[in-house]
Amino acid sequence: MKLLLSAAALGLALGASSASALVVQDNGAYTLSYDETTSLGYLSSWFSSSNDTYGFSWNLDSGIQAISEGGSTVNAFSLPDFVLSANSGYVLGGNVSAFLGNLVFNQLGAAASTGATVSAMISVDGGPAIAFGGPLDQVITASSGNFTSGYFSVETSQNFGNFSSLSVSAVTLTLSAEGGTFASVLSQPQNKLEVSFQAVPVPEPETYAMLLSGLAALAWVARRRRRCD
Repeated sequence: MKLLLSAAALGLALGASSASALVVQDNGAYTLSYDETTSLGYLSSWFSSSNDTYGFSWNLDSGIQAISEGGSTVNAFSLPDFVLSANSGYVLGGNVSAFLGNLVFNQLGAAASTGATVSAMISVDGGPAIAFGGPLDQVITASSGNFTSGYFSVETSQNFGNFSSLSVSAVTLTLSAEGGTFASVLSQPQNKLEVSFQAVPVPEPETYAMLLSGLAALAWVARRRRRCD
């Protein structure tokens, strides 16, 4: 499944939200602006590592579920819109990775089935918004007779090159449960939506000037040596 991330101006990505719905968090190398009015609420964590990798995550609420007893249930849930922007002196890039899971499913009866899909509008550096989405992977962990259980999750990454901003809007998780005697997809507080990326320091102009001066000096020495030879 394609990466469910995008970049665009804050007004485009979150224009439909009121100012009070936004949380703006400066995390040093980058600033994250997101909508906290969804069922996921505020961030559960944010992190960084020694290789310039940064990230953040939300825990999934237990109310994100679809349950059916022989019928058909399809529920759609809005996940947070967010805009990721490089702070002064940094550039974003590398592999932008996203993880969503692990939502437990149970199916009882030969005709029971469950599903989970996610969709979003995505744009990079203010470019046109593009629709991305697809199903979460279904992993079966137990199966006996007409009963099957397991979980849904997806992990994916994409390299956008260097960029200044990345935004996500209209992110929707859709869960379905139908047929058989009983079918369900249930989230738990330890389930999460996590995004990670790289934020690399940009050399100051003085650093470039020193580098160019050094290269010029090396070139001058090389020319002198050729003349002496």
